[in-house]
Amino acid sequence: MPTGNQNGHRPTTTGPRRVQYVRRLDQVEQLTPEQRDRLGPVATRYVFRANDYYLGLIDWDDPDDPIRQLIIPREEELAEWGTLDASNEESVTVAQGAQHKYTDTVLLLCNEVCGAYCRYCFRKRLFMDDNDEVTNDVSEGLRYIADHPEVTNVLLTGGDPLLMSAGSWRFSRRSGRFRTSRSSGSAQRCRRSTPIGSSTILSSRPRFAPTPRPPSVSI
Repeated sequence: MPTGNQNGHRPTTTGPRRVQYVRRLDQVEQLTPEQRDRLGPVATRYVFRANDYYLGLIDWDDPDDPIRQLIIPREEELAEWGTLDASNEESVTVAQGAQHKYTDTVLLLCNEVCGAYCRYCFRKRLFMDDNDEVTNDVSEGLRYIADHPEVTNVLLTGGDPLLMSAGSWRFSRRSGRFRTSRSSGSAQRCRRSTPIGSSTILSSRPRFAPTPRPPSVSI
């Protein structure tokens, strides 16, 4: 039977509350001291981040619990193989925080955190202290999009953009533009479209793009 947390209970929802983030293995009381010692070098090399909700869903009596496998560091991560930039994203980076790999799609890396860090993440390099590929100021990326009318789709990613505060992204119905609170200007014209799941889709078009097809902006 799943234990959920150290008291044997799964988290309950008694009302709105703030998720508590956990960034150190010594804060995970369900791990033994020996396990923390073994996993410490992994968390030192590849940042550990979880939250009390996810940790409360784990069956700590099951070493193969899927959520545990997902967010708790694994010694196998220290094996030397491959490269941190597994998809060679450096080759398609056109501006800080902007990637243009496919003709009609640009990625904006606008947030460098997630609710928890998946241990298999192919972008785990983004969460390392010496990495500066992500930027909250997407002005440069927006200018690139405005200058490339072939772009019909913009993907907001990182990290998880849905963790950004509501005030971080601004949308003006009057001007039809969107921008981040840290952007020096906006470079797109947008109109609201239909939300898909938890992601908000904006149909948009670069301000001076001759193409009749508007790009969509998705998270």
